[in-house]
Amino acid sequence: STNALSKSMQRGVVRHRWEMDIEPTLALPFNIQAVPKKVNWEDHIPRNSSEWDSQMAVCKLFDERPVWPRQSLYERLLDDGVHVSTSQFKSLLFKAGYYFSTGPFGKFWIKKEYDPRKDPESRIYQRIDFRMPPELRNLQTKRHDG
Repeated sequence: STNALSKSMQRGVVRHRWEMDIEPTLALPFNIQAVPKKVNWEDHIPRNSSEWDSQMAVCKLFDERPVWPRQSLYERLLDDGVHVSTSQFKSLLFKAGYYFSTGPFGKFWIKKEYDPRKDPESRIYQRIDFRMPPELRNLQTKRHDG
């Protein structure tokens, strides 16, 4: 019945209401003062569930290294036997990490509470953006006939 469906939907919304307390993680400006705090997802996801196992897998990868390209994280999960949809993957990332919109760590997922700007060791994770000027792109090497 419609009423039963409505109650079921409401329960689903209430069950995940804690996720609304997660700080914004989409494209944080590089000059933001404080990075997002860790979320206590452990209090809200049932143990021994596939969601718990998937979230633990993501958190373990962030413990292994605090900064990851998104695709590398996804591929490591697959290598570890964790198969999730794109939307599930986003949800897992939002609970464990954040990313900057610009700067040397732009578009890389970073473990919550870790600030790579304050840790000199994080330099190994920086993205390097190298662009060839248009006038150099089409240069052909000249042959020197001896």
